[in-house]
Formats: sequence, C-alpha cells, structure tokens
Amino acid sequence: MSGLGLNTELLNKVRFTFIEIPYEGQILRTTKEHFLDKSIPSPYVSSKVDPQRILALNEFIVPEAKPVKEEVLSLFGEGVS
Repeated sequence: MSGLGLNTELLNKVRFTFIEIPYEGQILRTTKEHFLDKSIPSPYVSSKVDPQRILALNEFIVPEAKPVKEEVLSLFGEGVS
C-alpha cells in the first residue's frame, strides 16, 4: 500500500486545518485531524531523517463535517439555534 508522509513536528507544532499535497497531477486533500487520526508512525527511523507520520493514499479524503449541536451558546451566553 502506498502512502505519503509528513513531518511529525510540523503536524504537532504548526496550527492549520487542511492539508493539500500535489501528487501525480492531482491534489490530495484531507484535514490535519483526519491525518493524525488515520496515519501511522513511519517505520523508517534514522538520525538523519526527522520522524514522519504516513497516511495511505486511499485515506486522503476530506471527512464530512461533524454535526453542529442544536443549541450553541453565543458569545453573550444566549442559546442560538
């Protein structure tokens, strides 16, 4: 199975939501949350290479948005629908 890796430090220290990677003439898209949830640590460890997490190519998807709660408190503490 083929996959693409990202630097673990980048995933943990930099704030972002979406990942877009050009690959063989297409753009692979996913979210950082999905990447962290579905990826595995790279088995290739070396003092010359930073640790990586690898996500299978078929896992590069943009997951559906999580459902919003029916009532969410606004900035002023009032319930809004």
